[in-house]
Amino acid sequence: MFNRLWAALIATCVCTLMGGCATVQFGAPTASPTGADATARALAWITAHQQDDGHWAAPQRGATCSDDTVTAYAMLCYQAVGARHDQEGPYQQPLAQAVKWMLANQPADGDWTRGTGPGNGMYTHGVVVSALARLYATTKDPALLEPLKKALAVTLRAQNRQYGGWRYTSKGTDSDTSVTSWQLGGLLLARQSGIVIGDEPFQLTRRWLAGVCGGRHGGLCGYVHPTPIPSMVAAGMFCHQILGLSADDPRMSEAAEYLLDHMPKKDDQANFYYEYYLTLAAYRHQGRLWSRWSPLMRERLIAGQVASGPDAGSWNPDAYYTSYGGRLFSTAMAVLMLEAARAYPR
Repeated sequence: MFNRLWAALIATCVCTLMGGCATVQFGAPTASPTGADATARALAWITAHQQDDGHWAAPQRGATCSDDTVTAYAMLCYQAVGARHDQEGPYQQPLAQAVKWMLANQPADGDWTRGTGPGNGMYTHGVVVSALARLYATTKDPALLEPLKKALAVTLRAQNRQYGGWRYTSKGTDSDTSVTSWQLGGLLLARQSGIVIGDEPFQLTRRWLAGVCGGRHGGLCGYVHPTPIPSMVAAGMFCHQILGLSADDPRMSEAAEYLLDHMPKKDDQANFYYEYYLTLAAYRHQGRLWSRWSPLMRERLIAGQVASGPDAGSWNPDAYYTSYGGRLFSTAMAVLMLEAARAYPR
């Protein structure tokens, strides 16, 4: 762990020299912290807590996320700041080690759910597919191709043909909007990487959204029923965007107005489950939704980052939903929100 801490410090310094991050000292916030400062401190903390074999360990108590899950989230964070495992840079080494571990630990059938339930299951599978697909799209590393194709076959097989979405298991027995958003995002990244993905899974997802989204124009999505809740309105909006709806579509306008009316206040307790989906949808939508949420989101995240002590640079896992994955999960979610413009390009 001592060597990991030094590696994190060196990575932060190199990042500064390359012009990619702000100059920060690990564990000590700058006088006027910015999103770049917060991200650099977070990545230093993440790097310092990587295990020697390349993975990150999920909490032993009170969490349902697996090592696979939190390792994939860490990989997405490095990629959000432009890191590659095959190209020199401040985070090349930890990302390369994570990729090596992930590929070595892929189940023989490609199914990252490993038969588990909420917090793992298809959530884990979707996050892993997204991490590998994005990396393959960037690097075209042939070592990633077959493992990614094997995992994508599970994704496609797990989609429920009756309802159109995905849920916790790879058996395709049900659907919900939250799990569906992760699978859809992974499929889009895979398609953008050049892997052939047919239209059927996207058409089936449209079927799910048509049934689970209510409101006057069909833009207000629920979890498993068309009763809107903020997190699922945001997740459904993101899915609609992936499927090609433009910002001026009535469904998008309806969702945006709803989210503007249900935007967190400055001093509200953090709800990363909702705020993550809100960030995805708002960034892609732009307009009033992004202009209002972006500065508020950054202000809330920067204020909530741990400033000193052994957990400096991380976020406490006390926001809604973050207890499922612990401190690494909460920190990764914060980084992906702060780096939305690079993590999820429009």
